[in-house]
Amino acid sequence: MMHSTPSTSYSPTAADYVYRRVLRQAVAAMCKQAGFEAIEADVLELLTHMVNSYLNELAITTRLMTEHAGRCISTPTDTLIALVDLGSAVSDLPAFLKETTSKGSLVIAPPRVQQAPHTQTMFYADKPLPLPPLPEKPSWKSKDNAGEASASATAAVARPRPSSVIHRLLRITSIDVCYDRP
Repeated sequence: MMHSTPSTSYSPTAADYVYRRVLRQAVAAMCKQAGFEAIEADVLELLTHMVNSYLNELAITTRLMTEHAGRCISTPTDTLIALVDLGSAVSDLPAFLKETTSKGSLVIAPPRVQQAPHTQTMFYADKPLPLPPLPEKPSWKSKDNAGEASASATAAVARPRPSSVIHRLLRITSIDVCYDRP
């Protein structure tokens, strides 16, 4: 059974159910490590809810410590200070880590290989951007300008002035008369 936190009114997503199931398995493993052979479902659910609440409080306190330090990204020190703030005995953590790794009950995954961050090239105002070379002239353009020659020949033919002015005036709309076109 999933419960939403009081600070949110969103319904749980599929990922929330998966996280809850993993947390439930982790709580069951902690109970087994503590020496319990069996655990009732209601007790396991209650312990899972308590661990979930504690982890949420730890995350919120870590975020507050990060923001108090003026950073955006949390560091392990922020989490350590948050643990102290929540009343955890952080001095017992090295002994706990040593004990659990010696028993083989705690598996620490190797750190992920971080990819090199992509750095953007900086552009400066005094240095022009490198431009690609100009493309070659298209082969479909011919050297002789046949289109220009025919256009100039057509323009050279004299049109009768009065009829062209009349045709122009008949095509003009009232808007064209009111506003001059550039």
